[in-house]
Amino acid sequence: MISVLQQGPRAEPVSVAALRQDLRLDDARDERLLASLITSARLMIEAQTGVRLMSQNWEVLMDDWPGAEIALPHWPVQQITSVSLLGGGRHPVADNLYETHFTVRPPRLMRKPGMSWPAPRRPALGIAIALVAGFGARADSVPADLREAVRVLAAHWYEHSAWQPAGRGQSVPGAVQALMQPYRALRL
Repeated sequence: MISVLQQGPRAEPVSVAALRQDLRLDDARDERLLASLITSARLMIEAQTGVRLMSQNWEVLMDDWPGAEIALPHWPVQQITSVSLLGGGRHPVADNLYETHFTVRPPRLMRKPGMSWPAPRRPALGIAIALVAGFGARADSVPADLREAVRVLAAHWYEHSAWQPAGRGQSVPGAVQALMQPYRALRL
């Protein structure tokens, strides 16, 4: 299973103006740096939690159907926009063949009882599932503790002006780790 980002978020969970205010910066000199730090902080939090904060479009590619149930690699999922077979173009899979379960983690796409998945049209990466993941398109859709984690991490990186390489200090402060903890996926 491979995930390919098709369209990233149109906004970030923290605005540059809010971060500038938190840092007590009066001018717009570092606007591009602050925007970059916010995006980097969101990406770090998404990587460490497995959670997509803002609405973003992904395509999940698979060689074959893994069975009746497909655990999707992104959470939360807002919607499945299409399920297609690839090979000689895109061939839609009828949506009456499957149902979705987005309230669980990981979210699932499940074949309905008594139905069969259609055979892939090519041996590698022949199935594509397009989906929208994230809490929503607006910053206030993201849980407050995750917005706070983005804000604190971006401010931390700005104040320390250099990211420390792994093994030379903590690049993610303990306060941010604590804010992310409830969202980390448990692995057994």
